[in-house]
Amino acid sequence: MYKMTEIVELQERQHLLSNENLQVQATSLRWLVLLILMLLTMFVSFEKVSFGQVSDVYVAYFEVSNALMDWAFVGIKVGKIIACPILAYFISANYLSLQRLTFAAFASLTGACVCVIVSLVNSASFAILAVGQVGIAVAALVVITYPAMLSPVWFKSREVGTAIGAFEASIGAGLSLGFVLPSYLFDHGVSKCGRQGNTSSSLNLKLQLHCDARVAKYMYLGLLGATVLLFTLALVFVKDEPTYPPTLSQAYKRIQKDPTKDWSFSNYICQCKQLLTDITFVALCSAFGVAIYIGHIEFILMLPVVHKILAAAEYDVTTHVISGYVMVAYAVGILLGSVVGGALVNMHKRLRLQAQVGILVELLATVGLTLSYKFDQLVALIVCNFLFGFFSRFSAVAFYEMTTQHTYPINEAFVSIWMTWIRVVTETVCLLIARVLFDNTGALSTPVIMAVSLFLALICISIIQPVNKRWDMEERLGHPTTHSEENSATN
Repeated sequence: MYKMTEIVELQERQHLLSNENLQVQATSLRWLVLLILMLLTMFVSFEKVSFGQVSDVYVAYFEVSNALMDWAFVGIKVGKIIACPILAYFISANYLSLQRLTFAAFASLTGACVCVIVSLVNSASFAILAVGQVGIAVAALVVITYPAMLSPVWFKSREVGTAIGAFEASIGAGLSLGFVLPSYLFDHGVSKCGRQGNTSSSLNLKLQLHCDARVAKYMYLGLLGATVLLFTLALVFVKDEPTYPPTLSQAYKRIQKDPTKDWSFSNYICQCKQLLTDITFVALCSAFGVAIYIGHIEFILMLPVVHKILAAAEYDVTTHVISGYVMVAYAVGILLGSVVGGALVNMHKRLRLQAQVGILVELLATVGLTLSYKFDQLVALIVCNFLFGFFSRFSAVAFYEMTTQHTYPINEAFVSIWMTWIRVVTETVCLLIARVLFDNTGALSTPVIMAVSLFLALICISIIQPVNKRWDMEERLGHPTTHSEENSATN
C-alpha cells in the first residue's frame, strides 16, 4: 500500500491533470507518422548497405584502394561518436526536436544521394563520394533514435512495442533490399551494355566500369526521387508531438515545468551527468550495443569462413554469392525478430527476461558459428546468421523500452542520443578488438571475442535492476489509493 504522503502526492497529480483539462487520446495520424519514419529508416539502411555491396565497383571506377573504402566506414562511426554530444547539446537547448531532426535526416540523405550521383559522372570525383557518406552518418544517427524518441510519445502503452518493432523491422527490410537489389541491378544492367569478345580486354573492362557507374547512378536517382516524395509527406504530417498525449504518463509530463525553458550550459551538464552517472542506464546501453552489433563483428569472419566451406565442399558458386545469402538470412532474421519482439513487449512487462533470452540465444549461435567453421557446414552458418539477426532485434525492442522506462520523465530525444552514443562506443571498441585479434591470431579468435562480449552483456543485464517508471506512473495516476506490493518495474 502507498504511504500517506504518496497518496496525497498522487491525488494532487490527478487534480492537476483535471485542472489542466488535458485530453488523453491517441491520434489516428500516429500510424501515418510511423510509416513515414519507417520508410526513411529503410532508405537510410538501404543506402548504407548498398554502399558496401558495390564497394568493389567504386574501388575499380575511382581507382582507389579497399583500405581507403574501409576508412570511409570507420570515419562514419567516429563521426557518430563526435556528433552525439553536439546533438544532445542542441536538444537540451530546445533547438532540435523530432520534426527538425527528421528534416535534417531527409536533407542529409538527399545530399548523400546527390553526392553519389555527381561523383559517378567523373571517375576523379571520389572526394565527393566520401563527403556524401557524412550525410549518411547524420541520417543514420537520427533514425537510430526514432524507436525511443517517437514510440512512448505518440503511442498507447500497449502499442509501444509495436512501434519499436516496426522501426527495427524497417532496418531489416532496408538491409534485405540493400543486399539483393544492387546485385540484381548490376547483373541485368551490365548484361544490356552489349559487351562482346574477350571480357578481359582493356576496352571491355572500361565498358564494364561505364555500365556499372550508370547502373549505380540510376539506382541512386531512384532513391533520391523516393526520398524527395517522402520528404514532402514529412513536411505535412511529422510534428514534434501529437495534439493530445496518448497516455496519462505523457499527459503528466506535459504539464510539468519544462527544464529547457530555463536552459543554460550548466543545465546541459547536469542533465548529462544525471544520465551518464546512472550505472543502470549505462549498463543497459552497453549491453544493448553488444546485443545489436555482435552480428557486425561476425561479418569480419564471414569471407574466411565461407571461403573455407566452399573449398571443402566444392560448391560451384562464388564466395560473394554465398556471402550474399548469409547476409539476407541475417536481414530476414532482423525483420521477423523485430515483429515478434514488439508483440511480446505489448503483451507483458518482463522486459529484462526478453533481453536475457535474446542475448543467450545469440551466445548459443556463436557456438554454432564456431562449429560450422570447424566442420564446414554451410547450412549451419546460414541458420546461425538468421539467429543473430532474429534475436538481436528480439532483444532490441525490450532494450529500447527498458531504457525509456527507466529514464522517464527525461526528454526522450536527449536520452536517445546518449543511448546511441554509448551503443556506438561499445560497438567501435568491440569491432577494434575483434579486428586486431582476427589479424594477429586467426579466424577462430572472432567467435571468442563474440562469446566473451555476449557473456558479459548477459551477466550485466542479469545484475542491474531497471525501473519501469512510465508504467508505474500510469498505474499510480489511474489508481492513486491502491498499489500492488509487487513493483511493476520488476522484470
